[in-house]
Amino acid sequence: MENKLLKIRKAYKDDLESLKEIWKLCFEDEDSYIDFYFSNRDWTSEMAVLLLDGSIISMLTMIPVDLIEGNGRKIRSSMFYAIATHPQYRKRGLADTLMEWSSRYLLSDDIPVTVLVPAEPGLFDFYDGRGYKTACFIREEVLTRTLIEKFSYSNQQECRLYPAEPDRYNRIRKKLLAGFPYIDYREAEILYQKKASQLFSADIYTIIAGKEEGCAIVERTEEKVFIKEILIPRGYLISAVKEISKLMPAQYYILRTPSFTFAYEGMGGSIRPFGMLKSSGRVTDIHARDIYLGIAFD
Repeated sequence: MENKLLKIRKAYKDDLESLKEIWKLCFEDEDSYIDFYFSNRDWTSEMAVLLLDGSIISMLTMIPVDLIEGNGRKIRSSMFYAIATHPQYRKRGLADTLMEWSSRYLLSDDIPVTVLVPAEPGLFDFYDGRGYKTACFIREEVLTRTLIEKFSYSNQQECRLYPAEPDRYNRIRKKLLAGFPYIDYREAEILYQKKASQLFSADIYTIIAGKEEGCAIVERTEEKVFIKEILIPRGYLISAVKEISKLMPAQYYILRTPSFTFAYEGMGGSIRPFGMLKSSGRVTDIHARDIYLGIAFD
C-alpha cells in the first residue's frame, strides 16, 4: 500500500458502473434493486468514493437528515449509508479513512452529527471503536397472522389505510414525534421510501381512526410483511395492525415501533439497539440517549 496512490472525492456520473459492482459484491442485492436505487437517488451529490491508483474501491453515502431533540432543537446531521469496500481491499482501514474524510467534509458545511445503522450486531463494537455511540433503539416483534387475529381491540374505533403522499406523511410523522428526540427526513427521502415500498408490493400509508391520524411504512414479500415504521396515537395500534394484516395477508409480520412511546398494547416485543451517533466538538450537548431513527432504508 505504501506505493499506491489514494484519493478521495465526491462521486461522478462516470463512476456508476464501478459503484454498482461494489454494491453487488458487498450487499448481494439483485441487479433490479441496484438499478432502482441509482435511478431514484441524487447519488452524485451524496456519495464519496475512495480510489486506489485511479480505481474506486470504497464508497459511502451521506444522506441529509436533521436530529430533532425533545425540546425542539434542530441539529443538521447526515446519515452514513451503504458504506462498502471492495472485498479484495478490506481490513486495510480504507472505510475508516473514507468516513473520516466524509465527516470533515460535512463539518466544513456546518453538519456536526453523523448517524448510521450497523448492518449486523457485531458491527456495533466496530463503530464504537471509531467514536460512535449507540443512541437509537427500536422495539421490534415478529407476529403471526393467527396471533394478530386473536388480539382484542383496545377501543372500538377501526382504522383505515390510504396511500400517502410524502408531504402528508412527513407532517403526520413530525406531529406524532413532537416532544421526543428523533431523526427527521426530507420529503426526498420519504418519496424514495414510498417508491421502495411500492417496489416491494406495498406503500407508505396514512392511517385514519375517527379524528385521529397515524402513518406507516410497509414492505412485503409473499411470506412476510415488514412494517418498518408505524406511528399512531395511543390506543389504536392493534386496530391498525389488524387492518394491515387484512389488506396484506402473510404468514409473518415484522413490526417496529419507537422504544419510548406508542406502546405495544399487549403485543410484546423487545427493545434492541438500532443506530449509532457521533458528534463533533462543536456539538457536545446532545440531550438524548434514545433517539428514534425509524427509516433506515435497510
